[in-house]
Formats: sequence, C-alpha cells, structure tokens
Amino acid sequence: MSKILYNLKLKYIAFSNQIYLYTHKFNQELTILSCNKWQNKVKEDLILQKYLLKNGIKTTIISWEKSKPSTKYTLIRSIWGYQDKINAFNNYLLSIKNNTNLINSYEIITSNIDKQKEFNILSKYQIPHINTTFYNDLSSLKPNLKNNLVVKPIISASGNHTYLIKDNQESILNDLSSLKCGFMLQEFIPEIKNGEYSIIVFGNQISHAVIRYPGILSTAKKTEYIPLDQLDKQLINLVNQIIKIPEFQDNTYIRIDTVKTNNQYLVMEIELTEPQLFLEWIPNPPLKKEAYQKFINIIQNKIKPQQ
Repeated sequence: MSKILYNLKLKYIAFSNQIYLYTHKFNQELTILSCNKWQNKVKEDLILQKYLLKNGIKTTIISWEKSKPSTKYTLIRSIWGYQDKINAFNNYLLSIKNNTNLINSYEIITSNIDKQKEFNILSKYQIPHINTTFYNDLSSLKPNLKNNLVVKPIISASGNHTYLIKDNQESILNDLSSLKCGFMLQEFIPEIKNGEYSIIVFGNQISHAVIRYPGILSTAKKTEYIPLDQLDKQLINLVNQIIKIPEFQDNTYIRIDTVKTNNQYLVMEIELTEPQLFLEWIPNPPLKKEAYQKFINIIQNKIKPQQ
C-alpha cells in the first residue's frame, strides 16, 4: 500500500508541475536529463523541477535515450544505468556539448565517469583515498586477484559488478568477462560495516551529509541523515581540500563518499556526474527546503544572463 501511495504522490507532483508549466511565463529554460527507466519517476527530480519552476526557470525532464535538450542549459540527474550503454552515452554527450551547457560541465563529467582519471586527480593533490590499482582488461586483472580485495569496473554505478574476492573466484570472473572495460582492485576496508559517509556540496559549500550502508560489502541498513554540526572536523577539512582541486572547480554539485579507518577518512569515490543528492533524506522540513533552495540558487546563478 505504501508503494502505491508513493507512486500516486509522484504522479501528483508531476501533474502539478505540468500544470505550472502551461500556466506561467518564464525568464529562463533548463532541461533535467534522466533516462527511460527513471524519467518523471524520481521524487528528487520532480521536486527540483518544482523549485526551478517556482523560481522562474522553465524546466522539463527528458530521457537521454529518447531525445536531446533544446535548452541552453542541461542538468544531468537520474541517468542511472548509463554505464551499461557507455559508448552510446559518451556519443550522446559529445553530440550535445556544443548545443547546451551541461551542469556540471562536459569536461568535469567526462573526467569523472572514468574512475582511473578520477583517482589520478586525487593522487595528484595527495588526497587520501582507498589504495587502488587499475587494469586495462580481464587478462591483466586475473593474475592479481587475491582474497579480501574488492574488484569493480572502472566505469560503474550503484555497486554493479562489485565484489569482495573470496575463495571462489570463478563466478566473479564469469560476470566480469561480460564487461568490455577496464577494472580496479581496491583494498577492502573492514570498517565499511560502520557505514560510508557521503557529503553533498553545492557551489563549493557543504550542504548536508548522510551515512550509508549499501549492503554490497556490508549489511544493508537504512541511510541516516547527519546534521552538519555533528560532522567530524577532520572530514570537513578533507572535503574542503577536495573542493579546492582545480579540476573540480566550477562545479555546481559534488558528492564525496568516504570511509573511516585507523582514525582517518579515505575517499571511496567522488561523484560529479549523476550523484543521488539525498535531499529527501533530510528529516527536518525547513532544512530540507533550505537545501533544495540552496541548490536552486546555485543553478540560477550559473544560468543567469551575463551582464
């Protein structure tokens, strides 16, 4: 019953947004990029659309698999699953880059999709991260597989094809053999069972944070919101180091995933392409509204006409 009510609520928000689109005039236009599976089915997308509309920005949600944006600016959101069609998606980005301004930029996104490029940037600026080795293909990876290492594709999302290596490697290799990409081997951090810390940043300012228990390498538990005044200062300092990296500058949104081990936070991943922003996990309605509006303000400032 709760799922039915939730879906009805999504349809109501989507319908209300469409009514607003047809009954108001707008000064600016923006496209939210989704995919066939998630178009108009993600609450965060629909609420973002609602806030953008009410801030005078005509906003439509389209699937990258069906159409191209016709607006000057495009915000990439729920394109989840693009990694399974990576060549088509890369070609799509290339085909639209000169006709619309991506938020984040094309350069930031394409560097972030390839995790080898991402970790090279982290190493360049001496950002502490999980020990990671990259391999071009399965044949070079296979001799290096050892128990208690984590293997995943270089281009991946949502923990797909991610494994903790144990005694039986055959099923893992069978799955990975279907992928046409490079791979990464990472040190397994046992403290992952205590959760991974995700910090969401808008316009180079920390907005909010959650602690997650995805269940890929540990027991799945409910994501929990962390008030900013309860964030470890060491973690805040790490985030501030990351957002000063030149290659990440001029971003509109960034999510930084970390794990704490031996009293130190290590970066697990930097998400600048299509991160879930966990806005709906903020339990306090005024704080949630403030976070949404903070994101909208950054977008609005990004797309306002230059004087």
